[in-house]
Amino acid sequence: MPKNTLAQFAKLMADPKVSAILKATKSEDGLTTKQISALTKIPNNQLYYTINKMQDADLLTIVNQVQVKNLTENYYSSAHLSDETPRFQSELDALDTDLTNISGTWTQTHIQEVLQWIMLLNHDFNETFREEMADKQPDEASIF
Repeated sequence: MPKNTLAQFAKLMADPKVSAILKATKSEDGLTTKQISALTKIPNNQLYYTINKMQDADLLTIVNQVQVKNLTENYYSSAHLSDETPRFQSELDALDTDLTNISGTWTQTHIQEVLQWIMLLNHDFNETFREEMADKQPDEASIF
């Protein structure tokens, strides 16, 4: 995620289009821009800029490419973000088997990624909280 500054990443995470796209693309098979547009109700021509920004921030990956006549159709997925572990899990595993023990040196080296990961987790919590409060009685919500 080093292509974006922390401020750019935060701005991206605050965009309602990003939230809708992240929610729509959780499948590992991915979706085309046309499919994303249909699910999110965002016009196709408004998706390309946001999708490019999301790719730069590693929020979306291209999981498949299909040649349709003379065009390449990309399938985008955010499934890699749904895992319970960070993108750099192999580096963490190499440090220590206790994942709560992350060295200060490692954290300092990966500060941008760690902060962006925390923002992503907070974003997921906020979206789930909002949905739970809208769909259920407050006392029945499980997000707490």
